[in-house]
Amino acid sequence: MISRSWWRGLAIGLVVVRLLVASYVARTEAATSVDFDRFWTIASSTAAPYVSYRVEYTPFAVGLFKLARPFTGDRATFGAVMAWLAFCADMVAAAALIAAFGWQAGAVYFIVTLPLLELFYNRFDLVPTAAAAVSMAALKRKRPILSATALLIGIAFKLWALPLSALLLADARPDLRRTQTVAFVVGGGVVAAVWLISAGIPGTIQVTTFRGATGWQVETFVGNLIALFSHRTLRYEFNAFRIGVVSSRAIVAWLTIGMEAGFALAWLGTRAREIGATWLCSIGALLLLSPLLSPQFMAWIAPAAAIAWVERRRWPAALAAAALALTELFWTHYTEVLTGFWWQFVVTARNVSLLAMTIAAAVPIVRWWSARLGPTNADE
Repeated sequence: MISRSWWRGLAIGLVVVRLLVASYVARTEAATSVDFDRFWTIASSTAAPYVSYRVEYTPFAVGLFKLARPFTGDRATFGAVMAWLAFCADMVAAAALIAAFGWQAGAVYFIVTLPLLELFYNRFDLVPTAAAAVSMAALKRKRPILSATALLIGIAFKLWALPLSALLLADARPDLRRTQTVAFVVGGGVVAAVWLISAGIPGTIQVTTFRGATGWQVETFVGNLIALFSHRTLRYEFNAFRIGVVSSRAIVAWLTIGMEAGFALAWLGTRAREIGATWLCSIGALLLLSPLLSPQFMAWIAPAAAIAWVERRRWPAALAAAALALTELFWTHYTEVLTGFWWQFVVTARNVSLLAMTIAAAVPIVRWWSARLGPTNADE
């Protein structure tokens, strides 16, 4: 059996690796990152977002971009600041996992994110991911106010974390559930009010439809199936390569279904007390149903893989790690994904890994409910 000190040493060593990667990204790639270009455009614009121009990010994310602007003199410095922000969020996520689940969880998180680390430091997704990790760690340590607050912060930056609220609202521990529910509902009301004041209904529609996109992102479950047969409708639309045709209403419908499926799975998983598996099957379902599945979205399941691993749900954790590794494999050959045929099968393999992960993560939850309901049904 591997000792605690071994896992601690591995985690510390991987922190050094991450420092080197963050330094490299901040000094080089951050200056030309496409996503940071978009953040800079939003941050430096004096026009009203959602009114004068369309924005696909939440008002809180827009506020963060604009808050970082005064500390940067130019686009290159802005990119470096965003890269270091991603690094800090990465460290917060790891620290939360270590505090609640041990050094093994922190080391596993560092390992599964390693293939895509360079990409993650060129994006924003580690910020809401860190907030979700803090929330789940606080849930484990029976800190209801912190858990609700951290999750609301994650949701405010990116909506994907919303299904995880079921873990708080359906907590099997009555005293914690009451506190978490009150804190989440009150805090959620404040977040919603600020959101509507800042963006209004039109801005909310822009966020949920990705500025009014009309196609499936080529890496999504549906988009990949279309691409396997034809690239005829492939085009670059709103900072993503999309394929096929889907209306804005349909995009909202698919997102709603994904959110509802994720929330339902999280609600069922709460009773089984399976934080890692519940996170994986909940967000896995959302990813599979989403009209947009960018490579950086894999950050959303990385802490869950680490939690599932230490909770001895090894298959879901391994499949999540495989999904991250396969994403890195096709991400480094993205031109071939767009212009060729065979590399689409790597995307397919990643999506199959996500599907298998979601199913494998749901198995212990289904078993718990079967054991719970079985005797009752037998008596009847």
